[in-house]
Amino acid sequence: MGALRTSLLLRVVVALILVGLLPFGIGLLQLTGQAKVLEGQAQSTSHLATRTAVLRVQAGADVLLGITRSTAEHPAFARGDRDAMAQALQGAVSSQPGVLGVGVYDLEGRSVLLAQRHDLEGEIGSVFGDPVTETPPPEIDLEWLASDAGPRLRIRRLLPSARGFVVLIADAASFAEMLDFPELGETFRMVLVDAEMNLLAGGDPATLRSFPKELVDLARADKVGSLSKNFRQAEGGLLAGYSRLELPAVSWFVLSRQSLAESEAAKERLRRVAAQGSLLALALTMLLAFGAFVTVVKPLRRLAAQQRELTGEAAPAGGSEIEQLERSFELLRERVKDRQDLGEIFLGRYQVTDLVGSGAMGSVFRGWDDKLQRAVALKTVHLDAEDVDRGKLLKSLREEAAITSRIHQNNIVTVYDIEDRGSSAFIAMEYVEGVNLQKLLQVRGHLTPQDAIPLAAGIARGLATAHANFLVHHDIKPANILLGLSGEVKLTDFGVSQSITAASQRRDVICGTPGYLPPECFEGMDYTPASDLWAFGVVLWEVIVGYNPFRGKSLRNTVSRTMTVDADPLISLIPETPRAFSDLVARLLEKEPEDRPAGGEEVAEQLEDLCQQLGLVWLPDLADVLGAAPGSGTDSTVKTRLLPTVSSQS
Repeated sequence: MGALRTSLLLRVVVALILVGLLPFGIGLLQLTGQAKVLEGQAQSTSHLATRTAVLRVQAGADVLLGITRSTAEHPAFARGDRDAMAQALQGAVSSQPGVLGVGVYDLEGRSVLLAQRHDLEGEIGSVFGDPVTETPPPEIDLEWLASDAGPRLRIRRLLPSARGFVVLIADAASFAEMLDFPELGETFRMVLVDAEMNLLAGGDPATLRSFPKELVDLARADKVGSLSKNFRQAEGGLLAGYSRLELPAVSWFVLSRQSLAESEAAKERLRRVAAQGSLLALALTMLLAFGAFVTVVKPLRRLAAQQRELTGEAAPAGGSEIEQLERSFELLRERVKDRQDLGEIFLGRYQVTDLVGSGAMGSVFRGWDDKLQRAVALKTVHLDAEDVDRGKLLKSLREEAAITSRIHQNNIVTVYDIEDRGSSAFIAMEYVEGVNLQKLLQVRGHLTPQDAIPLAAGIARGLATAHANFLVHHDIKPANILLGLSGEVKLTDFGVSQSITAASQRRDVICGTPGYLPPECFEGMDYTPASDLWAFGVVLWEVIVGYNPFRGKSLRNTVSRTMTVDADPLISLIPETPRAFSDLVARLLEKEPEDRPAGGEEVAEQLEDLCQQLGLVWLPDLADVLGAAPGSGTDSTVKTRLLPTVSSQS
């Protein structure tokens, strides 16, 4: 079994050794075979030194190109799995010391995902993405960048989907070290230049000017060939030559010059340098193999395990990870085909027509109530799962049905029925055809004030109704706000709020979603209707600006920002925001509960009056949201959503 699991890794390692070490092996064999010929041939000494430098630079660039390629081809990008994509980027950053950051950018140069070294946050953001103007966009390009902190190499590779690029930023200072051959004496100089003879590494402009003009002109005119070696003897007893690197999309050359007097003394030292270069190549190849394991093989194994779990396979039946995935996908295709049989399944009197979502503890189905001729959402809970308290789950489900069924208001999802059937129980509730607010923000980034204000009025009216019925939601956030195709705005998951209510009585437990929890919850105070208003204020701020004002890079940072940071007034960030709306959101986000509006009714009335004054109505067109791939988004909210959160028990 172990041998079968490592087969893919072994194939990757063998391929990398062949690709990475073969040029160095050839170079070392050439050096060994020419050792006797080198006697008296100073020109060959200079040639081999230049060739060794080329191989060093080539190996360093190949490692970075390999990391960029393996990241771009990571299966997570095809699946749209944002967590796995973030892990792949972080693995690429940590796989090589010289990698400063790796990001995913769309064709307009906007950031989608980003992983970088923490100490370089200010620098990296300024050099990552540029809009792509070529049609079609280039598959890959390399660019040498200058910065105050030193030279940087930017590699940009087109994603297989052709919708964006993986961009890698690396410290290019090490390339200068690859050109350093102190064993060859003080007169030996070597530089790295591009096709236009711009100096990249190996000295300063004065060093480049010291090379014979004939050599520079010869290299500039060489537009074809690979790893060519054109050497000649310049006037004044000077050896000079150049060699081209084999790199995609760019032409780089290594230029060298050396006094004839020192060439003979460099023979033995050059042998040692070649041997060291081979060892370095081996180390870089092994490092690249480790990077391939972290970014490709290991995620494939994890995906295969997840697929086996999804399909119910107890253990892999053998074969490589790819073969295991193929078997799992075949089983999935069979199960998708079986979904046509859903129409023959009934929960009570409700006919199951489609699966909306599924989790470890239960599933949500779309159903049809033939008796009342209407679509319903059927929320089920598995009561025979391992470590499940059947009585507690049934009680929670009944509470959700009892609480929300007595509230009949257009902005709260209506519960119709509850039923306990042996190993499972379900509630039948209103089915809302549409999306939730979180998906809307993921696709559009943010809304205009003209769209946000009537949306806010609907949310506030539902919240006011809940508070009037002595019901505190406890988890107001975009995911719990449903938007119907016909303009419905509805709050959902009040059953979750009841579970949170019970848990929040313990002073050592804080329940909810960080970033939407108010400051008083972190000070040991009860969650009240004023706390719901705070969360509502956060949602409105996020809807207008496009990101959560308190979400940090860690849970600790989010709590700290919630306690200490005041959100900027909306009107200062989005000038077209009506001042009355900006002031209302600012009141909702007051740190002290008593400084917020008196209740949900007051907030709802203010928003409804503002809609009437401005003539605003919520008339959504959700076609772009319904057609978007899961997890899609082009705004800065994507980075925010990648940060750690602790979600409620929904």
